[in-house]
Amino acid sequence: MEQLSEQTDEEVAVALARFLDESGAQECVALDVSQQSSFTDYFVIAGATSSAQIRGLQRRLHELLAEYGLNPRQGARRSDDSGWILLDCNTIVIHL
Repeated sequence: MEQLSEQTDEEVAVALARFLDESGAQECVALDVSQQSSFTDYFVIAGATSSAQIRGLQRRLHELLAEYGLNPRQGARRSDDSGWILLDCNTIVIHL
């Protein structure tokens, strides 16, 4: 079995989007932005129906990121009024 840390960034981004989809997030996508962006290679974008759902997704996502050996820079950036959360993991940026 392939270890999680040995997967490519693309495989990790797709796995994160799949995880979010299976966890009840909406409209989950993994986008390759390496040709358009100078600061990251992949965006993982997912929606939620409530702030409670976003917090739950974020909690479970942090556990999965640890399994991949990814540590979001400066924790999570949160916009309290919109519920939007950004996790910057260098080559992968996650938008909830």
